[in-house]
Amino acid sequence: MTAQEAHWLERFQRHSSLRCVAVVADDQPIGVLRRSSFLALFTNPFSHSLYARTQVLDVMDTHMLVARADTPLDALSQKLTERHDIEQEDFVIVENDGAYLGMGSIIDLLREITAVQVRQARHANPLTGLPGNILIQETLGQYLARDEGFAAVYVDLDSFKALNDVYGYARGDQVIVSLARLLQAQGESAGGFIGHIGGDDFMLLLPLAHWEQAIHQVLRCFEKIAPTFYAEADRQRGGIKTDNRQGEALFVPFVSLSVAVKPVEPGTGYQPLDIASELSELKHQAKKIPGNSLFVERRAAADVQTAMQTSNHVIDLHQRVAE
Repeated sequence: MTAQEAHWLERFQRHSSLRCVAVVADDQPIGVLRRSSFLALFTNPFSHSLYARTQVLDVMDTHMLVARADTPLDALSQKLTERHDIEQEDFVIVENDGAYLGMGSIIDLLREITAVQVRQARHANPLTGLPGNILIQETLGQYLARDEGFAAVYVDLDSFKALNDVYGYARGDQVIVSLARLLQAQGESAGGFIGHIGGDDFMLLLPLAHWEQAIHQVLRCFEKIAPTFYAEADRQRGGIKTDNRQGEALFVPFVSLSVAVKPVEPGTGYQPLDIASELSELKHQAKKIPGNSLFVERRAAADVQTAMQTSNHVIDLHQRVAE
């Protein structure tokens, strides 16, 4: 047995909680020496003669799982699930350049994921299951701290109260859930975050390079599904006949979306409350426009207003570029 082997044999025997040791060369992990497999080599009287010339490099596990320190917990969990050859409970953690940082435990990973899921469930909106206000504010703060730039998007339903009053809360909940799933599908495909502020208000945080495509797809899809929430007679007339608070006859068109977008460039120094305040003002501007509307603030651009149409139906989609 080499002196190095004798050293680790003594260490493993003395410290029962020591499960594994990373083997590092030039700051890069090249393998893991695992307690169970290492001690198994010396369980019979012939171990010394059998492994007298064996070195640590010969008995270490070179197929260990390596994870970067910035890997999201859910992504790491999926990576572990997809690997069918992992029989051990430890993995190596490295920096972005592959330099060794430490070891992680699958048990600790699962425990942390469970804690995160419990916390998310506690602060999630009960109707849609999306993150609520507390998680929205925390995530917005994280996006700002990374200083990589993103688009903050506020989505609000118009003409929703009339639908809710005429068709009942169950139909209103159906509209909100349908919108939540639509936002979730487009937002996640763009690599963003989706939160449910409450009622019919939602917040999205999307990459600057992808927010326009995602939001235009949301508007196009919602314009198509909005009539399906109404009875046939209301679909034929394009909305609901109801009365206002003064008892006067009122016609309310199909439910639609008002979307406010604030692109946040790197280095702006915004705080979460600054974003929330500006989005609230942008949302009020969007709601002044009839039908599905998109109001985007672009500080570097001139004051321009454009109207866009779908191929078979005017969606009244306006974009105003604010100073």
